[in-house]
Amino acid sequence: MATVKAPLNIASGERLLAGRDAPRGRFSSLWRICWPPLLMVGLIIAVWQLISMLLTNGLEEGTFAYRQQQSILPAPGKVLAAWFTNADSFLEAARITFFNALIGFLLGAVIGYALALLMMQARWVERSFYVYIVASQMIPVIALAPILYGIIKEETFLKITVAAYLTFFPVTVSVLKGLRSVNPLSLELMQTYAAPRWQVYTKLRIPSAMPFLFNALKIASTGSLIGAIVSELMGGNGGLGVLILKLQYNSYAASDKLWALIIEIALVGMLFFLVITLLERLVVPWQPEYRKK
Repeated sequence: MATVKAPLNIASGERLLAGRDAPRGRFSSLWRICWPPLLMVGLIIAVWQLISMLLTNGLEEGTFAYRQQQSILPAPGKVLAAWFTNADSFLEAARITFFNALIGFLLGAVIGYALALLMMQARWVERSFYVYIVASQMIPVIALAPILYGIIKEETFLKITVAAYLTFFPVTVSVLKGLRSVNPLSLELMQTYAAPRWQVYTKLRIPSAMPFLFNALKIASTGSLIGAIVSELMGGNGGLGVLILKLQYNSYAASDKLWALIIEIALVGMLFFLVITLLERLVVPWQPEYRKK
């Protein structure tokens, strides 16, 4: 009887030790992921501060020459202070832009996915429209936005339209490739069992296309945000683009605010990208990079 209990006690003890070490292991894994970007951020801030000090070396603070040099690259501390001073207006502008970009992003993703499924079902649709879909992306957004603004005349709908325009193309191309990237042996097996077309798609083609879809969504997440901002530059009542225009009119006095706003835009885009990445981890956990080793 004693020989039977010993392995069980040892096993339970190992499990207990493993449970105690698990949080430490998770912390070390998180630290391995976080320290490279944190180190890079620290280096960038240090170089930024050094360059800013060299630009204003020997200049008296408050003079025109000092403000002119600061407009080139204001010190990180001044940029941070400018953001906290104007946090309410900056966050409200980010909310307006992000909300419109998100709606356009979702709309463009649905349109792009539907187009990919349609072109997969009917080759004549692909031959007829694919070249025009590609040609539509050759038009710069900065040139297209004023034309759409003259047609639509509605600020919110314009932002959503441009964001959707920049989203649907990568989704269409990537999903179409993903639908065709199925394993031929798996497809042959489904056909051997006389699986209906809808089952071939739900069980084989669509799961195979999911990694391609999320790769496209990562690209489109930043593109849709840029599209919404460019639309606001054409005219509007609120948003990050409108705020950029206001600050550019007084570049010497508001350079720190402009830099703070640019950094905020970059952080919003990074957050959008991170949300898509986390969603991908939940939806397609079978990908090799998400498997537990």
